[in-house]
Amino acid sequence: MIDANHVCAEHGIRLMAVTPPKKARIQSDLSRMIPALMAAQAPPAFPDQATALESSIIERLDGRSTGRWIDSVQLDVVVHTAEVLGALANRGPQAS
Repeated sequence: MIDANHVCAEHGIRLMAVTPPKKARIQSDLSRMIPALMAAQAPPAFPDQATALESSIIERLDGRSTGRWIDSVQLDVVVHTAEVLGALANRGPQAS
């Protein structure tokens, strides 16, 4: 549910985008998709490591806090700020 996460921090595998069978804002039950996913010609799992931001997001979602000042900031604000600062750092002040 967090777009900023691209790697499973627990398994160290890059996540794959899955399109729900129908347009829905929230897909609450993915169990109906399991047969289609199992039958799909999915690429093999790509090993990867979670970034510091992804690890921090997972910690916050798990309810773990390290006592850092940023843990007192709302999670969506942290993610958005990190994305904006990252875009500025990589593309300069004219980043879209």
